[in-house]
This record gives sequence, C-alpha cells and structure tokens, in this order.
Amino acid sequence: RTRFEQLRLRFAGQAEAPTVPIRDWTGTHPGRAQRVSDIDQPMLWVIAILTMVVGAVLAIAQSDVKRMLAYSSVAHTGFLLTGVLGVQSASELAEGQVTSLQAVLFYLATYGVVTIGVFALLAAARSDRPVTTDADLTGLSQSHPAIATLLAICLFSLIGLPPTPEEVDAFL
Repeated sequence: RTRFEQLRLRFAGQAEAPTVPIRDWTGTHPGRAQRVSDIDQPMLWVIAILTMVVGAVLAIAQSDVKRMLAYSSVAHTGFLLTGVLGVQSASELAEGQVTSLQAVLFYLATYGVVTIGVFALLAAARSDRPVTTDADLTGLSQSHPAIATLLAICLFSLIGLPPTPEEVDAFL
C-alpha cells in the first residue's frame, strides 16, 4: 500500500495504528515494561538537552513573570525526560536504591505543588492589579512579607537551591 492509502484507511478507521518498534527491557514480560529503542534514544537525549537549555535561556530573558514560568516549565520537561530515558528495572538496582520512575514521580509531585504555589502566591500578592512583570513584585517584602517569603522559597525550589524539594530531586 502507498502512504496515501495507509493514511486514508487510518482516517476511515479501517486500519490499525502504526506501531513504534520498542523492546522489552526486563526480558521477562514482553509488552509490559518497555523503553525506547536504542535507535530513538540518542534523538530523545538531544531533545531533552535542547529543552533544558532553550527553556532556561528563554526564561532568563523574560520580564513577564508568567512567560518566564512557562519557559521554565519547558526546561523542567527536559529534566523529566532525562529521568524517563534513564529507566532501570528494580532488579538492576541495589537494595534501597530509588528507581528512575520513582524519582520522576517524586519530581512531578514536587514540581506540581511548587508551581501551583507560585501561581497562587502571585495571585495573592496583588489583589488590586495582577502581577505581570518582575517590576510588579517591587516592594512585595514590605507590603506582604509572608507572601514574599513563601514566593522566594517556591522560586528557590524551582531553580533547585538547597534545602528545597526540587534540590532533593537532583540527587534521586
């Protein structure tokens, strides 16, 4: 069949979805726990590195707070992808070691809580007008010291400074 016929059948619902060649990495349960094939893995590493670098560079260049957080999220996606690419079976680890899946799930949980916290604190920071630029945060420590302190802790966590939860993720 030609590519056009495959697409036509696919959109008509008469063909199966194309499969991506992946292999079983445990060797015991084919089709259960799988990882990306060795052919696709270098490409995904490049994507992970590019998302980390481009997201961080573009986040630094922003003056709009929400846009900065959006580009920061792109960089954090690269960090998550490195955890996914480093998948190991539990049998490959010593007793008490953390699997990459556990580390990724911990990272997702802490990142989600911290990001929700940042947006909630930005909303609470200025009830009279929304915070759009970094200049809108000027004087926040004098007007709302508790919000400013919590926002600083959340932002330090997003950049991975110790002893915040995101810094713990770096060691997992």
